[in-house]
Amino acid sequence: MGNRRVREVAPSGRVTPGWRRWAWQAGWLLALAVPLALVCLLPDRLLPPVARFLDVSESPAPADYVLVLGGGSSTRPFVAAALVKAGLARQALLCPDALLPEAEDGVVPPEYEIDRRVLLARGVPPNRITLLEGEPLTGTFDEAQALARFLESRPGNTVMVVTTTWHTRRAQMVLRRALGDRAQGLRMVGAPADGFDATNWWRYEEGTVAYGTEYVKLAGYWVRYELAWHHLLALFLLATLYVVARRRLTRRGNPQPSHSPASSGSR
Repeated sequence: MGNRRVREVAPSGRVTPGWRRWAWQAGWLLALAVPLALVCLLPDRLLPPVARFLDVSESPAPADYVLVLGGGSSTRPFVAAALVKAGLARQALLCPDALLPEAEDGVVPPEYEIDRRVLLARGVPPNRITLLEGEPLTGTFDEAQALARFLESRPGNTVMVVTTTWHTRRAQMVLRRALGDRAQGLRMVGAPADGFDATNWWRYEEGTVAYGTEYVKLAGYWVRYELAWHHLLALFLLATLYVVARRRLTRRGNPQPSHSPASSGSR
């Protein structure tokens, strides 16, 4: 009882270690609770900018090619067809995607075949549709590599890249990395999402999944490819300082009981 009382009672004007620990935890809770409360109270004001950050699309402009990225057959090939029909692109490019299980079983055609059929149905002539060469592609990075190979023999050509609006930022980052200086001829054109947009995405499960997943992928790409060594060093130092500060606060919050001469057996 005596040692416990010594730990809890602090001299006048000083903050006890227990209070420091409580204040630290309360600060973290407030840091999480306040933004969540604001989002719940003002979703129409706070959540649309979250979506618009992912959208770096531009207005269409004349280009040599229009590339349809895979993953959005319900909207992307329609936008590409409109661009070709309007005379803004000479040729439509499609990517050979990896076959889904349904396509392998013959239940549905491959996605690039669906895109091709949409282009044809919207009036794009077959001789103005080109399938990029290479192995079946499994993601944006593979598509960027395929476009880079295609443009090697076509220096100076310009390309409009059609993808869903929330995918444009990450796609642009990947394409710029793959193309290097040739990325100056790129222009991102956003296709609408099917059933939701930046103004209401949180009201739909598909929208929440789409934007949430895209932010995770964007963060992963940024950590893997965009961070320089000094960024990583800064993150390491910040993490080290946090651990050290946390340990010091923990030790202050749990001081070792002082041993008096009587209790230690000294004479």
